Amino acid sequence: MTLVPDTLPFNAFRTRSRLPLAAFASAGIVLVLGVVVAVGINRTANRWKWVRHTDEVLARTSAVLQRMTEAESGQRGYLVTGDSSYLAPFYGAAHAVEMQIDTLRRLTADNRPQVERLNALDQLTRERMRLLAMRIGLRDRYGLDSVRASLSNGSGTTAMQRVREQASAIAADERGLLRLREAAEARDERLLYAALILGTLAAAMVALMLNTRFQREAERQRENGDAIEARNAQLEQQARTLQQQQASLEEQAVELELQSAQLQDQTAELADTNSELEASADSLLARTALAEEHRERAESANEAKTQFLSTMSHELRTPLNAITGYVDLLTLGVRGTVTDQQRDDLERIRRNGSHLLSLINDILNFAKLEAGELILQDERVDVAALLGRLEPVLGPQLAQQRVSFRFEAPDSRCLARGDRDRIHQALVNLVSNAMKFGEAGSEIVVSCRREGSMVLTDVCDTGIGIPSDKFDVIFEPFVQLDRDFARGSQQGVGLGLAISRDLVRRMGGDITVVSSRGSGSTFTMSLPAA
Repeated sequence: MTLVPDTLPFNAFRTRSRLPLAAFASAGIVLVLGVVVAVGINRTANRWKWVRHTDEVLARTSAVLQRMTEAESGQRGYLVTGDSSYLAPFYGAAHAVEMQIDTLRRLTADNRPQVERLNALDQLTRERMRLLAMRIGLRDRYGLDSVRASLSNGSGTTAMQRVREQASAIAADERGLLRLREAAEARDERLLYAALILGTLAAAMVALMLNTRFQREAERQRENGDAIEARNAQLEQQARTLQQQQASLEEQAVELELQSAQLQDQTAELADTNSELEASADSLLARTALAEEHRERAESANEAKTQFLSTMSHELRTPLNAITGYVDLLTLGVRGTVTDQQRDDLERIRRNGSHLLSLINDILNFAKLEAGELILQDERVDVAALLGRLEPVLGPQLAQQRVSFRFEAPDSRCLARGDRDRIHQALVNLVSNAMKFGEAGSEIVVSCRREGSMVLTDVCDTGIGIPSDKFDVIFEPFVQLDRDFARGSQQGVGLGLAISRDLVRRMGGDITVVSSRGSGSTFTMSLPAA
């Protein structure tokens, strides 16, 4: 029997612990070399980008000078010959020079001295183009003799010389930057070559050291062979001892069999108990199935209710639209002359029809919300702009109820995330609710602001107020406060606030209220800021 020792001599362990360290050192050197090469390549590519950048700046600076020269040549040809075909280069150069300077500004935006030079070059080119255009105008109005005086003073040559000097300064600065970058690139190349050479030498030395270590390890293994055989003899003696212990364990196994028989008896008792538990579980499952059946019936009834509300809303809107249409026809006098009293009666019919249509729309929206059919958009919404458009929409109702409206514009834009149309619907509902419980001569003030990550919109009124114990009740569907406090023509079905809060919560916000009886109310709508 061949036995393997469970331990190694201390010297062998120490040698083996050093070998992985040396191997890791070699791998680390290779990794560092790779990183150095990658960094060098990246920096070289970056400098090539800047070289191309400098070439483009130089090319566009030269293009400015070329275009200015073309403009002068075209102007000079026209002054001498009077042929308007010479003006084509002049007019083309004016636009081209402006485009080239704009491009140079973009390319040198990070170089403040260059930006200042470009500003000076832009002013000089504009002044030069203005002078050329002035001479063309003189030639057109008074002839060639009138231009000779302006040519004799040499102002054009001086202006063009200043343009060339400014362009030369820009080009000189870019060439200086290019020389600095080329010097840095040469320095980095030298460093890269040095790192590669040193790294290669280090890797070769580590490899040589590993080879020497492996040879010494082989020699130690041969020297330790005798020690391993002695250790095997010791392990054989331990094996005989283990056989004796195994015999003792067999005796203990017999005792465990007796204990197993006892456990089997206990298992039978547990089986009886398990049967009783299964019977109880069957009873519980039966009750669960009955509860599930009741839940399905409740969901079916809720769906039937939602379908009924949706169907009835659609069915009621059709004849109501017809009524409104005929009222408009009668008001316009299509069926004959309408007296003032009849016009007032028709206006009452139209106003009540519009109110009824609003109630039907609330019921339809509530049915869609409960059925999960309402799809909300996620977009940036300027809440302040929506508030600014409320007064034109609600103006007739405000005038009728003799309630004043004021919008406090914020110092900055209030941008929120949500569905623009549904946010507008919620705002209209909040202002309409304030009118509903406002008194003649009261005021409604709307404003918005940003607090942290939310945009808050306040709708404040000076109406009759709401008791604090009714804050949660007013947001429930089909629930209203004492209807005696609301004006008869403005009573609804109790869905406006419920729909508004549900819509806002689906957009990640909420609607809260602060109020007291006789002191007015403040409804606050919060939405996530964009």
